[in-house]
Amino acid sequence: MSEEVDINQYVPGFDYEKLNEDQKTACDELLRLIAEKYQDIDFGHLRTTFKLEDKKYYDLKESEFAELLKRENIVLDPQGYVKTGLGADAIHYPIVAVCADIRKFDKILNDYKKIVVDLVNNVGKDNK
Repeated sequence: MSEEVDINQYVPGFDYEKLNEDQKTACDELLRLIAEKYQDIDFGHLRTTFKLEDKKYYDLKESEFAELLKRENIVLDPQGYVKTGLGADAIHYPIVAVCADIRKFDKILNDYKKIVVDLVNNVGKDNK
């Protein structure tokens, strides 16, 4: 399991927001070298701390489920994020709360079933 390192413990009060390009290059190289030696530790959070890369967030607009709920005016309320992947590949996916009248959820489920049935019934019809 990956051990998290708090850089503030070693360099308190350092202003990570104002690194010049030479400092960023040096940090990038240092993190690369440390990561090679200590492969069991994820230093990805340091890359975002030093502004070497931005956090990537999953956009709920890309979610088919979110779109189905939106059509019924059901709001997805982000409660936090779960990170998948390490370093530059890490993506933060939202943890959402969903509240609505059960009839709305039943309608969404039935509408989805109709979509699936239509897809199944139309498979191969374009090839004839």
